[in-house]
Amino acid sequence: MKFDARITRRSLIAAAATLLLAGCGAGGPAGSAPSGSAGAGSAHSDPVAAVAWEAALDPEAPFMNVAGQDGAAMPGECWMQHEDGTVQVQVAGSSIPEPAVESVEFADGVLTLTMAQPDEDTPATMDFVLHQFMVSGTDAPKVAAVVLVRGEETVELPAGELAELEAVE
Repeated sequence: MKFDARITRRSLIAAAATLLLAGCGAGGPAGSAPSGSAGAGSAHSDPVAAVAWEAALDPEAPFMNVAGQDGAAMPGECWMQHEDGTVQVQVAGSSIPEPAVESVEFADGVLTLTMAQPDEDTPATMDFVLHQFMVSGTDAPKVAAVVLVRGEETVELPAGELAELEAVE
């Protein structure tokens, strides 16, 4: 069997954008409580920490661009909070297996998503696809930053905005 290692221009751009954004991490958040807990381990009672956050993969969510970048040709990993309090997080990963959020934590305005790490024996594709997660909580507070944790890697995601696709006439 012959291995075909061709890379499409689109997958190369997505991989380059992912690597570029991954290198801009700013470290982890300053403490957090487990998802759904009411400030577990903290000495004070914080009603914001009592919000039970849930993350769901949403293939129908619109793509986002990193704020300040023009066009929709190269969207990257980013996040934005919608008016209803839902936080949309766009991450890159292989199409198989789809990424999954293991836990969601919130402390001091920082929403931290820890991604589940697939078993080493799990087959995976070598492509990079953008995935949209909608993170919601009852009476969700204002989020100031989103941190993504993948294994040993911790990255603070830049803010994003919905991509406005140009109409083809």
